[in-house]
Amino acid sequence: MQKLRLRTFVSRDEAFHIGRTNVPVSAPPLHTHDFAEVFWIESGTGLHLINGRREPLVAGEVVFVQPSDVHGFQAKVAESFVLVNVAFEAGVLDWLRERYRPSALTGRVGAADIERLRLLSDALAVGAKSQLARDSFLLQLLAMLTAEDR
Repeated sequence: MQKLRLRTFVSRDEAFHIGRTNVPVSAPPLHTHDFAEVFWIESGTGLHLINGRREPLVAGEVVFVQPSDVHGFQAKVAESFVLVNVAFEAGVLDWLRERYRPSALTGRVGAADIERLRLLSDALAVGAKSQLARDSFLLQLLAMLTAEDR
């Protein structure tokens, strides 16, 4: 099984990596990594294969992934789905948990928040890959998930 490393994607002066992917039916194999990540589904449907489970994914689904998780993706139909992910040091996820005690690190946001996430992630992709940009984004995302929980 492949183990992905954060420093493969980011330089020493960057605090995160962001990517937008059309996940095909023949998705990459299961993997693990030395970093945490959060992903959400912009459009389409698929499956998240995680720690031996198959979890359905639909537009608006948001999932935080632990470094120790073994996971991958699979499209449910003969089409791809669009997934956006942000990878960052594992300690950041621990810090978010300790400081903000979110009720959940998974959830689903509505269409308006999917569009808001698209705009935020577009800005994140072209801006400085700083800790401030990363933390600002993650806090806004947690606020969206908390609002959805109410």
